[in-house]
Amino acid sequence: MFDKFILTGGGGYTIDTIYYNNRFTFEQYHVLGDPTLEMWTGVPQPLFAYVDYAQQRVTVYDDNDEVIAGAKVVLQHEADYIVLMTNASGQVWSPVLSNIDVEVSALKHNYIPWYSTKITDNVIWNAEEDIRGNIIVTSGCTFTFGADVNIPKYARIIIENGGTLNIESNVTVNFGNGYCGLLAYGSLTCQQYSTLTLANEGEAGNKADIELKNANLNYTYDYLTLRNCVIKGDPYSV
Repeated sequence: MFDKFILTGGGGYTIDTIYYNNRFTFEQYHVLGDPTLEMWTGVPQPLFAYVDYAQQRVTVYDDNDEVIAGAKVVLQHEADYIVLMTNASGQVWSPVLSNIDVEVSALKHNYIPWYSTKITDNVIWNAEEDIRGNIIVTSGCTFTFGADVNIPKYARIIIENGGTLNIESNVTVNFGNGYCGLLAYGSLTCQQYSTLTLANEGEAGNKADIELKNANLNYTYDYLTLRNCVIKGDPYSV
């Protein structure tokens, strides 16, 4: 718009006569955003997505654990991304989900978006963070929970081979539901008095899995608490 009208005086207008109208419109759209921007028309509701890497599938849920049809799911792997829409079962499939480091986002009108957080540097979270989806700790990075944290429903912590998740002393990691968990190809280090627990413990058949894929679980002294969790994998070491 700046090139066509202001610099060149396009459309048969001169800069003097069009300056105000074009400047107003030009700046208005920069302030308000792209006219295709999604805008809430009601109170936004929570939205969750479960990534099943074995089945190469994403399922989108609402806060009542009902599936959501017609949700937009964006899968980004390195520089490439694809956009899919969930079917009547709230699901999409893609072979790109064979990569554990794929970043997944899910959104729909009047829902709060769900998205992955990829850790690409040595990072310490010393306060409660607003987590919206999977946390992916990439190779060569150490990610530290320095304060208690709540992992939302259906989200998982994924540690790539060569990555490390460190849980500081007296820190509790609460998993939101039985679909949550920790998938480790790298190392998980827990300092003394740290705790991994299912937030709504006690529900029959509801377990948060700590799945170790040729990975190490290291803890300090004898003060790691695993509450209502299942450790599985082959091979792994503790």
